[in-house]
Amino acid sequence: MAITANIAAKETVFDPLNHTRIVKDLSGAARASLTNQLQFTSVRFFATAAVSMFEFWLYKLNFPAMGYTALITATGMGLAGIFALKLNRTAFLAATVAYGLGSALLVG
Repeated sequence: MAITANIAAKETVFDPLNHTRIVKDLSGAARASLTNQLQFTSVRFFATAAVSMFEFWLYKLNFPAMGYTALITATGMGLAGIFALKLNRTAFLAATVAYGLGSALLVG
């Protein structure tokens, strides 16, 4: 019995001892917990937007290319944060790509 509980704790989808499928917990409590975690993660998008706005303010006069790149990144991250609060999966992917492109432009 303990081995079966151990297998379920590792989130396997097949129990090799009984040759049965293990179904993950998708109850209301599990979904609510996942929703809370994803919405808390959207705070990272807003933090990145705030740092990028600071970079825009810092660089806009002396390094306009870097400043406006930071502004575009801040706008994208702010929008991604709004969509992430609404649990839009595409927002997470788009924000990751936008942040990577912004970082690549700053490095270049």
